[in-house]
Amino acid sequence: MKQTTTKIMLLCLAAAAAVLSAVRFFQYMSLMDFSTGYYLEGAETGGLLIYILMAVMAAVFVAAAVFAKKKDNTAFSVSSDGMGTNATRVLGFSEVIGGGLILIPVFEETFTVQSIGMIVAAAAFIVSGFAQLGHIVPPAYTGHLKLLCAVYMLLRTMNLFGSDLTIINHSDNLITLIAYVFATAFAASVSRFYSRSETKKSRTREIVTAGLAFITSCTHVIPKLLAYAFGGSVTAGMSNINCDAAATAVMSAAFLVIVFCTKKTKDIVPLADDDESPKKKKTKETETA
Repeated sequence: MKQTTTKIMLLCLAAAAAVLSAVRFFQYMSLMDFSTGYYLEGAETGGLLIYILMAVMAAVFVAAAVFAKKKDNTAFSVSSDGMGTNATRVLGFSEVIGGGLILIPVFEETFTVQSIGMIVAAAAFIVSGFAQLGHIVPPAYTGHLKLLCAVYMLLRTMNLFGSDLTIINHSDNLITLIAYVFATAFAASVSRFYSRSETKKSRTREIVTAGLAFITSCTHVIPKLLAYAFGGSVTAGMSNINCDAAATAVMSAAFLVIVFCTKKTKDIVPLADDDESPKKKKTKETETA
């Protein structure tokens, strides 16, 4: 059953990335005016399709995750210190790549306060990545570094939300904003995985946020790559790929592939379930006594 549910989950992700990328690429080629960032006159309805499909694909993935959990897929129970030999190294390599991607704009744009945040976040990912490359088990402090990265993503989300989304690159910025939201949630939730401070419900959050971060970031990154490769002069004026979204796509993909495909040698040892209400905890303590 593990192999079946694993295939379902990974196929959901691959299908979501493929469908959304194809639709977005079509929008780039036929429906968008890159001088303003708006859809062409009369194409607004077609422009809504990408957001509807993103919501549908996200819902399908969440449903698949619920199904996989009910079927006891080991991805929901494998501990970060009980994975296959090379699992930690793959995760570490993805973080080194992610940190490098986040750092790219520092060398391409004017140095600002945001550049400092990029340097700090990139350093956190790169340090975490190399720490994992040197260990079979992720050091617990790599989870703490993820919280620092989550703060960075949150600040980037707030900055983009506070900018003028209605004038320049409106559609691109809206998808990037959605990707930032889920990237923040992913970085925050996955910190428990690395620090081994998980509860009974935290792994489900980690997998769901990783999937949503992957889907939304790929919706931004892959169509732009296709446009650069095949768009020609039609995409002149199109905004660049957001490096934070690209980093999120790489790291979330690595996390999902590893937790679903790794060999499990140890189960999660959950902390006291902090998702329970104080009343429920008190009731359980009374029954135990």
